[in-house]
Amino acid sequence: HKNGILLPDTYIIDLDMVTNNAIAIKEEADKYDVSLYFMLKQLGRNPLVGRRLKELGYAGAVCVDWRDARVMVENGIHIGHIGHLVQIPSAAVEKVIATRPDIVTIYSLEKAVEIGGAAKRQGFVQPVMLRVLGPEDILYSGQYGGFQFNELPKVVKAVEKISGVRIAGICSFPCMLFSKETGNIEPTPNATTVRRAACYLE
Repeated sequence: HKNGILLPDTYIIDLDMVTNNAIAIKEEADKYDVSLYFMLKQLGRNPLVGRRLKELGYAGAVCVDWRDARVMVENGIHIGHIGHLVQIPSAAVEKVIATRPDIVTIYSLEKAVEIGGAAKRQGFVQPVMLRVLGPEDILYSGQYGGFQFNELPKVVKAVEKISGVRIAGICSFPCMLFSKETGNIEPTPNATTVRRAACYLE
């Protein structure tokens, strides 16, 4: 920085260490037949890291927003999951759905209709996850949204009538948080809501 080689607001990623960590995580996941996605929002959506993780066999990217999705698609990286913290903007739905993400999180019936319409026009059915909220669940400011657990029967019936989408799962955020009291990562009430909602769907 002092010599001006690195400009202000620049950070360095040790790609060798990222690779080593990614290999260790994947080797453990493979033992249990768990498919892995990666998220690069915190690394500036860096496509070099994304391509390396793709080479290592990661299934795709979790795109927090449509900008994430754009960078990944432009660099030949598959979108595994999008819509979890921020819904796909209406103006970007057609382009994002054209990439055929593995799964899209929805917070509303209106968004399900938009996604279903785009998928139907493109000749396929898009798997979606319902973000479900229980009365005791934790939510962060600016990330509020989803279906109330007690409305799930009505919501499921409504989504099942929307052509172009199919319900493939349930999700929430945050489901696990570090506890200062116990020193461990502990489940939040959201995790209980997800389990209850999944049992209902089953």
